[in-house]
Amino acid sequence: MGAHGARRGGAGEVKVGRRTMRASVQASVRAWAAFALFGVTACSGGCGGGDEVVRTPSTTSTTSEARATSETAAANPTSTALPTDPAPAPELSLELVTGDVLRVRNVGTETARVRGAVRLERHAGDAWTSQPIVFGLRARCGEAVPECVTLAPGAELLPPAWLGTVGDAQCDCDRCAPAEGELRFVLESCAPEGHAPHVVMGQPFTR
Repeated sequence: MGAHGARRGGAGEVKVGRRTMRASVQASVRAWAAFALFGVTACSGGCGGGDEVVRTPSTTSTTSEARATSETAAANPTSTALPTDPAPAPELSLELVTGDVLRVRNVGTETARVRGAVRLERHAGDAWTSQPIVFGLRARCGEAVPECVTLAPGAELLPPAWLGTVGDAQCDCDRCAPAEGELRFVLESCAPEGHAPHVVMGQPFTR
C-alpha cells in the first residue's frame, strides 16, 4: 500500500514537471516575442547600422574627391595661375649705352605702361635667376622709384646709370657687389590687380 502510494506520488511529480516545463517554454516564447516587438518599435527611427551604411559611402567619396582635387592642384600648379595682363604686350627696346645707361624705348604703336622697378637676371645652367638689385626708371637720383611709368609710342627713358653692381645698383653703392656673368635686364608691364604681367627681356651681355 505504501509502495503504491509512492508510485502515484512519483507520477504526480512527473505531471507537475511537464506542466512546469510547458509553462517555462511558453514564458520564454512570450519573452522573446516581447523583446522582438520592443526591438522593432525602438529601432523604427533607425538605431542600427542602417543609417551609417547609407552615410559611409558618401563620406568616403567626399574625402576621396577632396584628396583627388588637392593632388590634381599640386600636380598642375598652373591651373591656379593668374590671367595674363589683358593689355597688349609692350614692345620695348632695352639696351646699355655709353656710361652704362639703360635706354628704354617704346618701339611699338601702342602706349606702354611698365613697372618702374627694373630686374637684373643672371644666366646659370639652363635658367635665368633674378639678382638682388635696386634699380629703377626714375628721372634722377634722389627720386623714389615709381610704381609705373608710361611711354608713348617712340618715347624713351634714360634713367640714372647702372653702377655695374647688384644690391644698391643706381646712384649710391652703400651695400653692393660687382655683377658678374651673363646678365640681362628685364621689365614687366604694369598689369592690373589680379593679372600676371607681360615680361620684356633685354639682350644678354657679359660682365
